[in-house]
Amino acid sequence: MASPERHKGLPRVAVLAEALGAEVVFPEDVDPQALAREVLIAAASEAGVAIDERVQRCIDEALESYRAGAGGSMRVPIATAEHPVSGEDGRIEWCVDEPGSPTEESSGEPSDTENGGAVDFYSQSAFVFVKEGDRLGRLFPAPAGEDGRDVRGNAIAARHGREASLSIDDSITRQPDGSLFANRDGVLCRQRDKAFVKDQLVVEGFVDFSSGNVDFDGSVMIHRGVRDKFEVRATGAVEIGGLVEAAHVQAGSDVHLQGGMAGRDQGTISCQGSLTAKYLDSIKADVAGDLVINKECISSHISVVGNVDSPAASVIGGELVAGGRVEIAALGSERGTETRIELGAIPGLAEKLADLDALLEEVGTQHEHDQRELERLTQPGRKLAPNEIERQTELSFSVHAAQQKLDRARQLQKEIDEKLHKHRVVELVVNRVLHNGVVICLNDREYVLQSDHRGPLTVAEDARHSPVIRQGDGYGVSLAAVSELRAAA
Repeated sequence: MASPERHKGLPRVAVLAEALGAEVVFPEDVDPQALAREVLIAAASEAGVAIDERVQRCIDEALESYRAGAGGSMRVPIATAEHPVSGEDGRIEWCVDEPGSPTEESSGEPSDTENGGAVDFYSQSAFVFVKEGDRLGRLFPAPAGEDGRDVRGNAIAARHGREASLSIDDSITRQPDGSLFANRDGVLCRQRDKAFVKDQLVVEGFVDFSSGNVDFDGSVMIHRGVRDKFEVRATGAVEIGGLVEAAHVQAGSDVHLQGGMAGRDQGTISCQGSLTAKYLDSIKADVAGDLVINKECISSHISVVGNVDSPAASVIGGELVAGGRVEIAALGSERGTETRIELGAIPGLAEKLADLDALLEEVGTQHEHDQRELERLTQPGRKLAPNEIERQTELSFSVHAAQQKLDRARQLQKEIDEKLHKHRVVELVVNRVLHNGVVICLNDREYVLQSDHRGPLTVAEDARHSPVIRQGDGYGVSLAAVSELRAAA
């Protein structure tokens, strides 16, 4: 270390705290013109300052500044630390459609036409639905920070960014580059540092404007209810904990309404499985499985392929069509509310048979006409004109195509008949009362009850396929004997 005598009357270099800077200190008794740059460089080096081109340039500028000031006491910076650059945190960029994006379709409902197009707020969803193979997003690692350097040349460590934390299960695949892909159809769930695709959609509240319509490939659980005009569609089962208003529910499996449905003649249900509900009021439903009602069915139009297993429920007003066994508590009302029930009718099949009958008649008539004309043209020894040859070709093709169509229609007709005979059940069990005025439809006839009949009773077909009504274990009485008989409408 140099002695104090050596520095007496000479500039010195002071290093600031934490070596973040350095200054040359000029005393008052130094001749500015006699001072050489080598003296300042030596002083800086002795103070531990790393000498580089930038520092030398700053020393030259400090010396010029000192000389221009005509000497005197002065402090001039000659070095500044290079501060570190902190690294950024890792991040996740999602590339899915975020919730709350309405579709630009006019629904006649609340809409925003500010930009010239109606927005359907019923269809904006609070959920992110994905398909297997969809790219969900990408996880970006935290880039490294850049270290700094103090004036002595020592490194100043940079703060490194935190890696993004994301826990995934086997429903999501992470590629080496951080890309995220869905391994199944479902709803994307993101909870803090977790992400997964769930094959069941859970709606904690109501299906309303806060959630939008639901259209999900899987099963759906709705904890509250469904508001007016909203739609719930699922390829799996649908379970709803509260009231369903005048809404539309469609399921590829069962529908379970823990509350009930008040449809006000607008609400609908369509399910490929069974329907279970506390009550149904003024709705239309098509049920491919069984129907279970706990309390009552009022003024509704219900078609059921399977059984109606509702021994404690009353059916009042509307129409019930069932292909299987029906057991209910009461049918109709004391006030004579118009109530219809059709037994042994598998919904949809009768309509298909009617369509097939019409098709067979139409195609068959044309086929016979073309066949006769073709036979005239193909009589032995007849010489045909060019236009007749062309007509003969057309008729041959037409007759062949019509025959294929007739064969397919007859085969389908046979399959439907077999299905009807296999699954059709004519049995109505009423545990309490079958009211006056109820219309029982069976075999293209309508039986209008002329009085009340106390249960338990059964309406079924006897060995000759004639409908009878039997109370308890007693003998059956012809249904026609206690009814007004008329042809089905």
